[in-house]
Amino acid sequence: MRRKILDELFKSDDLPSFPNVLSKLNQVLNDPNASLDDIALIVSLDPGLSARVLSYANSALFGIGKADSFKTAVARIGMERLKKLAFSLKIKDFFKKLEPLNINDFWKHNISVAELSQRLAKYVNVSELSETIAYFSGLLHDIGIIVFFYIMPGAYFDFLEKYNGELPLEKAEYEAFGIDHAELGAYFLGERWHLPQEIVEAVRGHHLPVGSTSEIQVAAGLVHIADAICRSQGFAEGLEMSGTYFRSEVWEMLGFSLDDVASIIEDMEEAVLNAERIINII
Repeated sequence: MRRKILDELFKSDDLPSFPNVLSKLNQVLNDPNASLDDIALIVSLDPGLSARVLSYANSALFGIGKADSFKTAVARIGMERLKKLAFSLKIKDFFKKLEPLNINDFWKHNISVAELSQRLAKYVNVSELSETIAYFSGLLHDIGIIVFFYIMPGAYFDFLEKYNGELPLEKAEYEAFGIDHAELGAYFLGERWHLPQEIVEAVRGHHLPVGSTSEIQVAAGLVHIADAICRSQGFAEGLEMSGTYFRSEVWEMLGFSLDDVASIIEDMEEAVLNAERIINII
């Protein structure tokens, strides 16, 4: 079954290609000589995205006067936040409603995990690279679930119908298919979307954080903690019984303290609120 699934992943014409506007935006944002005008031009070429960026800039999150031009909106949001916002919005657009998955809850969960992963970095000594990897791998950590629906909708639907939550979802997937959503998602992101290897490996390892470099391991650990916290507070990925599984050794590896818990829950609430803003803008 595993070989059949991977063969279908590599040859399927139904899986979405990586959004062109994100490729261009990524190139510009990685250019140290890029200007605000360069970034505004790229985003403005996508009318739907630019309208939502303007709406986000005028949301209660910023609490200041109205941004009446797109350039003002981009300046208000900032380059790094704009990249994260654009990725969140465009990737969400590329995947339509998939039964029995509640696609709105799915992206609310994934964006919440991305936002919380970034906030968790302030509690531990992590590099800026690890924080960046954590955000984007948090955003994409469950994309393998959607890939399952795309390449084998009948079999995966039947699997979910029988799934009772006694095992972690990824373990039940592995028993049924020889591959879980974390690994399948990593193959998709690496082989079909050609995303940076650091993000691919952090997605692959977010249930059991391991990696070839410390940055990947730390990023995967942040996603693992953020994922568990969001699930424990009722913000799961749109499946009825996905379970909440938390590895205490990851908490200890990253150096979190029990004294951090109350503040982390507050951060989780802020992360979910920002995810809702992103989900709900036009």
